[in-house]
Amino acid sequence: YSENLSQLVDLWGLAFVTPLLIIIDFKYQKLPNKLVLVLLATSLISLASQFTSGNFNLDLKNSILNLIGVFLFFASLSLITKGKGMGIGDIKLAMVLSITLGQISVTLPLTAVAIAFLSGGIYAIIILSFRIASRKSRIAFGPFLLLGAWLSVILPSSFYSELMRLLLF
Repeated sequence: YSENLSQLVDLWGLAFVTPLLIIIDFKYQKLPNKLVLVLLATSLISLASQFTSGNFNLDLKNSILNLIGVFLFFASLSLITKGKGMGIGDIKLAMVLSITLGQISVTLPLTAVAIAFLSGGIYAIIILSFRIASRKSRIAFGPFLLLGAWLSVILPSSFYSELMRLLLF
């Protein structure tokens, strides 16, 4: 029961910030720290409730590796593109989502990132094809991270293995 309650806390936090972050990021290409911190706070409350209840089923080692991997991946993209391909706000959101989703399942952060890049890529192709944007246009990535987060939670776990099979050939 405690594990389900902590997951519910995580998802409520995610549900609270999702629409606000999507609107703000699409409009201003910013992910406000205050909203990302709300999500981090709900994740930390969830972790604390798991610890205090003695029902801590989280695979801590894998979760930390997920967090480090997500950080290194996004930070590398930001460095390679000199901050033009991935902003600091995206990196912070990806890390917090990694913590949030990692409490539910170790595979969810990777699934969310894969979905984010696929959906963001499809969106970019569409807006470039219809000349809604140019190659120099900035595209908000936070909404796609959030879409990936929600789809990774909603879709069946078999989706993850199929997605990875398709991406890795």
